[in-house]
Amino acid sequence: MDAPQEFHYRLPYRVGGWRPGAHPGTRLGAGQEFASHTSLYARPDPRRLDLRASLRDLSNDWLVRVHRQRASVQVHAIVDVSASMAFGARKTKLQVAADFVEALGQSAGRVGDAVGMVAFDATERADLFVPAVVSRGIGALMASMLRQAETAARGFEGLEAAAQRIAGRRGLIFLVSDFHWPLERLNPFL
Repeated sequence: MDAPQEFHYRLPYRVGGWRPGAHPGTRLGAGQEFASHTSLYARPDPRRLDLRASLRDLSNDWLVRVHRQRASVQVHAIVDVSASMAFGARKTKLQVAADFVEALGQSAGRVGDAVGMVAFDATERADLFVPAVVSRGIGALMASMLRQAETAARGFEGLEAAAQRIAGRRGLIFLVSDFHWPLERLNPFL
């Protein structure tokens, strides 16, 4: 078996998480992106003292540099395991989805993001649920669960129930499916 191909992803907004990671964050802290200057009395950290800015300041305050820290996000894969995913010539679609989930786990682990998985067919598949965790082997675990999954049920009605499990949290979601169902039903979900 080939090693999973890593890929890189970026978010178009700043992340508000508290856990350090690779994405631009909204919180101030020990980062590398300069945000502003503030008084030493407001942020008592003499290691960040900026002498040039303090000399230029008209109020004669000691100024420290304030930075934004980088943060991590939760990444989820919502995977279709319906009967149509069992088709394929050399590899079934579900095996391709398992390869993708394995690569996602490795890519997310490399940048410090938590990754999890939710699956659906006619219902939400609770047996294939993996909560978002930061772990080196989580991608391989999710892939092996998908490779051993039963794909007898037809339908996509479990998509909404699967999405409800991770709703309300800001993060990145990958919807993995062959989309063999009416696409107008996808708009309310999105």
